[in-house]
Amino acid sequence: MIPKEQFWQFNSTILITTAVMIMMGTLLYIAYKLSKK
Repeated sequence: MIPKEQFWQFNSTILITTAVMIMMGTLLYIAYKLSKK
């Protein structure tokens, strides 16, 4: 059984990583769209 604090720490790490990846992807998409014009 995993301690709750450790679980939440792990969960928040995944959320932050996912958020960063989404932001990076969005920025790359915008940069790509702008460079195509």
